[in-house]
Amino acid sequence: MFNSDVLSAIVQHAEAEFPKESCGFVLNDEYVPIENVHDEPTKHFAIHPKEYINANRVSTLQAIVHSHPNGELEPSWDDLQVQLKTNVPWVIAPKGSRLFWFGEGVPIEPLLGRTFRFNVQDCAVAARDWFYDKYQIKVNLPPRKAKWWKEDQYWAFNQLKECGFVAVSGDYLEGDILLMTIGSAVMSHLAVCLGGDKMYHHLVNSISKVEPIHNWKSCIVAHMRYTKW
Repeated sequence: MFNSDVLSAIVQHAEAEFPKESCGFVLNDEYVPIENVHDEPTKHFAIHPKEYINANRVSTLQAIVHSHPNGELEPSWDDLQVQLKTNVPWVIAPKGSRLFWFGEGVPIEPLLGRTFRFNVQDCAVAARDWFYDKYQIKVNLPPRKAKWWKEDQYWAFNQLKECGFVAVSGDYLEGDILLMTIGSAVMSHLAVCLGGDKMYHHLVNSISKVEPIHNWKSCIVAHMRYTKW
């Protein structure tokens, strides 16, 4: 997403600030370190409002950056919620691992072979990205809390319905979303039908891949079709 100089500068700042969380901005394709003013800087980060004002005076804010000195490989729930409010990409530097980014404006990664990262590269994100890559249709599947199906077993169904999908019966067609029960008695996974006996999905602890539908047919409890063409 950014050039190697920017990425190296982010990592160097994270290492220099350890065990505190580092933070900064990407402006004009350059990384700008910012002071973490949070009261508990080893657990959280905060950027003074004046830094946002100053940044927007001189340039367009391209990304907000912070580190995870504990090595956490996924954004926290707070990260996800605040990113939506800022409406710019976020970059996270986990200690000992590669940087990753998420949010509106982030380039779509190749659909196949993705490493699982909840709310960044998972089954819902895979379905969302497939629709945009194939049809330039934005399917709004917002962040979920861990084990989201325990709080709302119909989350996927209701969210897809709001996006213009309807429940259908009969044969699966390309673009149908398959709602599945995997590791749970309720709907906890979704996949995209690619036509015929193929589906695209991204399971926990696996890479994103194409597999035969018949291998998973016993797990499919419903399928939905997009109607707002």
